[in-house]
Amino acid sequence: MGFDMISPYNIRMLPGSSYDREKSRKLYGVQTKFRPTFGAYGIYDGKRVFEIEESIRATADMTEDELDSFKILHWLLYFCWTARIGRLPLELARLEGINPGKILHEIATSPHHILKKTFQVMLKKSRKEWFDTREEILEYYSNTKQFEEMTKNFSKLNSLYIAMLYNDQQVIDALMGELQRLVRKHIETSGQYDKELLDDLMKVTGLSTCKNLLEGENRNLVSCCGKAAALILNDSSLQKHQQVELAIYRPKEHVSLCRYYLQPDGIIDLSLLNLTRFFETGGDRVFTKIISRA
Repeated sequence: MGFDMISPYNIRMLPGSSYDREKSRKLYGVQTKFRPTFGAYGIYDGKRVFEIEESIRATADMTEDELDSFKILHWLLYFCWTARIGRLPLELARLEGINPGKILHEIATSPHHILKKTFQVMLKKSRKEWFDTREEILEYYSNTKQFEEMTKNFSKLNSLYIAMLYNDQQVIDALMGELQRLVRKHIETSGQYDKELLDDLMKVTGLSTCKNLLEGENRNLVSCCGKAAALILNDSSLQKHQQVELAIYRPKEHVSLCRYYLQPDGIIDLSLLNLTRFFETGGDRVFTKIISRA
């Protein structure tokens, strides 16, 4: 349908809302679990304090296993569509009448050994953050060691997953390779396959992905077919050109942001924890470079 951003979240039970009432819970067969609220914990007046969120994990119409089965797809929607990593080939698929969500679902269930192993780790982390009851989570984090672990390492999983990928180029390569393969397969089936167009889109995707977050300002030129340029720059007038030269560059603002968080006081810190915090604070927007007409 052309939505630019898709942000799927767990439904949180808000006290005072109609959905939180016992009548609604019984009507819809709502089953919930508990986890810490990200960023809402600390020491206040000498006491350990943290907030808890209660979220839906199953209903009369959807089991918890079914809900968990969406987790990787939800993250791929965020990473490949909303955060724009891999967005270009998915846009091509959409223009050819192929649902990008279908392709992302196939990636989420891919038998590729690297992706399968990575997604299993992601799903395990997702399940591990939930507690069955309020009493159970309160008891668990009443322990000093567990509380300190939460304050240091509890993270938003979307950001943690990106950090995990950034630390393993093999996974990113596998993800992009599978994306290209599936887009090509579906477009070939539709009878609209244009090899040059897809190759150019994948080339620009690769060049515009920042593989070294601490690299300096740079600007590279790349030539691609007019159809690819039209899609990349959202300018249909470029379709008439046989070739269009594009500039792919990393601006000073991106460099400054990355160095502020990832190289404080001149000391490089690309640990999983620091990368996760960086992406939580908006670092995901500098994971791709700027593209313009040269």
